[in-house]
Amino acid sequence: MFIPKTIEMLGIDVDRYEQARDMLKNGVSPKAVFKKTSCFESPDGIQKMEISDAKARANSPMAEYNYIEKERPALVQRYHNNEISLEDAQAQLEKLNERRKSAIYRIENEKQGTLGYILDHDELFERLPELRSLPVKTFDNSQSNVGGFVSNYNSQYSFDRKITLGKEQYQNPEKLLKYLLHELQHIIQIDNGWSSGGSPEMFFERSDKPEYEQLIDETVSKYKALDFKGMSQRILEEAKTLTNMPKNDVRLYLYQKVLTGEEQRTIRDYTMIVKDGENRFDKYRSLLGEIESYSVMERIGLTEEERLEQMPYSDQKTHLKTMILGDSLYLTNQLLDQLTQEATRYLDNSEVMAVNY
Repeated sequence: MFIPKTIEMLGIDVDRYEQARDMLKNGVSPKAVFKKTSCFESPDGIQKMEISDAKARANSPMAEYNYIEKERPALVQRYHNNEISLEDAQAQLEKLNERRKSAIYRIENEKQGTLGYILDHDELFERLPELRSLPVKTFDNSQSNVGGFVSNYNSQYSFDRKITLGKEQYQNPEKLLKYLLHELQHIIQIDNGWSSGGSPEMFFERSDKPEYEQLIDETVSKYKALDFKGMSQRILEEAKTLTNMPKNDVRLYLYQKVLTGEEQRTIRDYTMIVKDGENRFDKYRSLLGEIESYSVMERIGLTEEERLEQMPYSDQKTHLKTMILGDSLYLTNQLLDQLTQEATRYLDNSEVMAVNY
C-alpha cells in the first residue's frame, strides 16, 4: 500500500523520511532512496511511502479460526507420521498460533462488515487506525464485469464512505485481498486529495449520444485555438519568480497558477474525449489513481527484497506513458511536459531551488 508522508505526524516512520530527505539533498538517486527507506515521489510530485502487503490477509476471522483449529492437530499428526521434522512442525505451529491470535482479536474487537474485521494488516492499521471502521459491503456482480468500487458521498444529511466489492471477489480468497487493497488505495487517495481513480464510463465519444457530436466539435475547436506557445512562455516567466520552493515536480503548480480557468477547462474537456485510436478502458487505466491501485495488486506477492528492488508503478510502464494526472484537471502527462518543458529546464538549472522531501 502507498500511504501519505503526513503519517510522520503520528511519530511513525519519522526517521525514514528524514533519511530520505537527507539522501536526496546529497544527490542520491530516487531508486536508491526508495530501496533504503521505502519513500518516493509519485509522478504528480507528492511524497509517499510504501508499506509491504506481504503479510496481509483478507478473510472472515471466524473461518480463519475454524481452519486453524483443524490445521493444528493435523500438523501434529504429520509430525508423528514422520512427514515433517520437529523444526518444521514447530515453525509452522508458531505461524498458526500467530494467525489464531489475530483471528480471535478480530472476532472479539472488530465489528462485522468493517475493514478491520475482514483485513488482517498490522502495518497498515498501525499507521491509519481510522480505516478499521470503514464499512465493506457486497453487491451481486454476476451480470457485471465490475469487481468493486468506493463511495465517498457527503451531504448535510449523511456521510456514505465505504468499499463495495462484488460477491464473486468477496467469496474468492485469492481475489478478495487483491480487490480489497485496490479499492482501499482509492480510499487513501480520496482522503489525502491525491489523483484518484475512475471508470471507463467517465470518458465519452461521438457514438454515445447524438448531442455529443456538437459538444465534441466545440471542445476540439477550443482546444485547437489555444495559444500553447504563449501559455508555455507565461509558465516559464512564472517559474523565474520562484524562490525557496521545493524542487519536486512543480509542473502542476505552474500549470494551475498560470493558466486561466477557461484554458484549464478546455484542456480537461479535451482529455475526456475518446479519440480515434483510443478506447475507454485504456484511458481509464491511464488515470494515475488507477495506475497506483493496480500497482498495489501486482506488488502484493513481492518479498521485501523484491519490493525494494522494484520502484513503485514500475509494473505499469505501458499506462505511465499515457498517464492522466489530477482529480479535477484530467491532464495528460505528455501535454504537461509540452507546456512546462522550458520551465522545467530552467528549474533544473536554477540554484535557488531547494530540494525538500
